[in-house]
Amino acid sequence: SPGALHSPPQEMRSPRLTASFSPPQNEGQRTNDSTKTINEALQQKIDAMRAQGELRLEEAREQVKTLTEKMEEILLGKLQGQTSWVEAYKTYLKEQYAKQILELQDTIIDKDTQIEIHKSDNLVLSERMK
Repeated sequence: SPGALHSPPQEMRSPRLTASFSPPQNEGQRTNDSTKTINEALQQKIDAMRAQGELRLEEAREQVKTLTEKMEEILLGKLQGQTSWVEAYKTYLKEQYAKQILELQDTIIDKDTQIEIHKSDNLVLSERMK
């Protein structure tokens, strides 16, 4: 029959021949167990990292959402029911300018006073010299 040509002779299909190439049964089992343990540990680490990554991603999404809401509040001028940011800044600037103007006025008054003191000192001196 044609099939007989393709099948190898009986003596070459010896089960002992294939068995001699495989490691002892318990050795292979130990290797499989340690590989399985390593794979499980790696899988746990991967799962933990994935969970942590998803948590970080969720936190980042929340931060972006919060920042976006705050920016919208600022842009709409509704910063927690107060006046708009622009108005608040204008008020701040006015206060700063007012403070500077008062300081300048104090300096001017101080200089005027010093001039008056010098004048009166000079008058006193000139009176004494007469």
